[in-house]
Amino acid sequence: MTRYTVRLADPHLHRLEISLTTEAGSGPLLLRLPVWTPGSYLVQDYAGGIEGLSAKDARGRSLPWRKVGTHAWEIQPRAPGPVSVRYVAAATRRDTHGSWVDVERAILNGAGLYLYRDGRTAEPTEVSFAFPKRWQTFPGGLAPVPRRPGVFRAADYDELVDAPMAFGAFGRPEVVSFRVRGVPHRVVFLAPTTGSRQGLRRDLARTCAAAAAVFGEIPYRSYSFLCDAYPGGRGGLEHRDSTHVIVSPHDLASRETYIGLLRLFVHEHFHAWNVKRLRPEGLGPFDYSGPVLTPLLWVAEGWTHYYDWMIPRRTGTMTLRESLAEWALRLRRHRLTPGRLVQTLEETSEDAWVKYYRPHPDSPNATHSYYITGQLVAFLLDVEIRSRSGGRRSLDDVMRALWKRTFKRGRPYRPEQVEEAAAEAAGRGAGAAAVVRVFRSHVRGRQDIVPDGALAALGLRLVSREDPDAARAFLGARVRIEGERVVLGSVLRGTPAAAAGLHARDEVLAAGGWRVAGSVGALSERLRGARPGEEASLTVARDGRVREIRVRLGRRPPADLVVGPAPRATRAEKALFRGWARADWDEVKAAERPPSLPATEKVV
Repeated sequence: MTRYTVRLADPHLHRLEISLTTEAGSGPLLLRLPVWTPGSYLVQDYAGGIEGLSAKDARGRSLPWRKVGTHAWEIQPRAPGPVSVRYVAAATRRDTHGSWVDVERAILNGAGLYLYRDGRTAEPTEVSFAFPKRWQTFPGGLAPVPRRPGVFRAADYDELVDAPMAFGAFGRPEVVSFRVRGVPHRVVFLAPTTGSRQGLRRDLARTCAAAAAVFGEIPYRSYSFLCDAYPGGRGGLEHRDSTHVIVSPHDLASRETYIGLLRLFVHEHFHAWNVKRLRPEGLGPFDYSGPVLTPLLWVAEGWTHYYDWMIPRRTGTMTLRESLAEWALRLRRHRLTPGRLVQTLEETSEDAWVKYYRPHPDSPNATHSYYITGQLVAFLLDVEIRSRSGGRRSLDDVMRALWKRTFKRGRPYRPEQVEEAAAEAAGRGAGAAAVVRVFRSHVRGRQDIVPDGALAALGLRLVSREDPDAARAFLGARVRIEGERVVLGSVLRGTPAAAAGLHARDEVLAAGGWRVAGSVGALSERLRGARPGEEASLTVARDGRVREIRVRLGRRPPADLVVGPAPRATRAEKALFRGWARADWDEVKAAERPPSLPATEKVV
């Protein structure tokens, strides 16, 4: 067993002192630090935060060591027996895959802290935290050792890394507790927030119960939402029995931000089944030494993204209007991403390490989101299965089949098993053939997603709020605001902006001689009077030089996609809609409302 002790070093400088004790053999002892955190598919420079390493034997004699590679240390024991290693680790990252410590708190994620023995990650581990006695402890999944305060045990290194820990002088931290099927759940607020706690307790109790209903069971003994908050904060990372989420302090206070927060909670909680237990090959037991590629992130994340939308709708915690507007917004973002025709879904999954999590200005032209595209494919499959089975089966049956055939048998799943389970749920013959076409066209192929048929099966249609014959000028660039500066974030392929030679990162100073500043909509306002085919003059700053660029504008794609009722929906289509949306058909017309893009970025 490897034993760790974690102490404060210089909390005002965000440093921890960590020691580990293990049994060495007759040869060199190789210790490594992970280069990534499971669930965050991005290589991290955790080793850059390690310093002051030293090693001693049982008699207190110093042992020689050397660095081998960027994330490994080789220690030379004098003889077999206990070896103690001590080092300082930086805890300067207040995000979901790093650690943070100051004089008031410590929020720890293990991958960047705990060295592990090469080839010995399956062995049990124990960790003790020597923090101030007045600090409270909120574990994210580790089991406390009886009668040994501050000591926790993990079955293996994977479990140790997969359990965030929170400590601090929180006074009386707000804890929202509830039970689902008798299993305790809690939300621990690690920083002050505003808004209703009772509404969150009610909604989370419903959504957690709905997630359990998809699989038919709850696989954990308790579940914790460890919720940090600071201005502009947003993110989450799933763990086996918990999640570490970061929100803005006022996300609970308004309906728009609350829905985003709730979906974040639902998404990370659904991962307790899909990813942490029901998992693709490669995602556990983990290889921490480098990227682990899988073509199935579109299922692991994309389907979870679908359920973080469906579960709030099923439970009534999102209105039908909110749900349909969000769906239309996702589709519009997908259509305004040229990279959707460049990479397949499987390719985007495998390239997540180098593309999705390493974006650059040309990223929208080269790749697309396996979250959004995976969600859209999940929708196509769900409706296909419901339609072919007369509403008796759905994507839920695919999830349950994979759960029973893989996780319950101690196995990961492979791509062909996903397709087989979906085809089986759709039935033999034409149903299975239709599912196979979805996989061939949209998972392994690059065919564009046109959801009209799936919407029609639900008695719905996709329309534009604006007159489709109206002349609307289109530039073809993603715009963002930086202070008062209006900047082109990306220039989309095949658009007037690209043809005119506009660059990503160009600052737009003026349009048609009028200044552009202050908001992402400022440029749109300046171009509003222009018509397709007309020339527009843009004044831009590039590399410190001001220049005039003339652009021949194109016709703008439909800006406000809306899901509405089909004019002649049949009784069968309406029944299928009710089963899918958990809403009465009469609500569809009232739910029509155009979505809007976030205030931080807009396509013009």
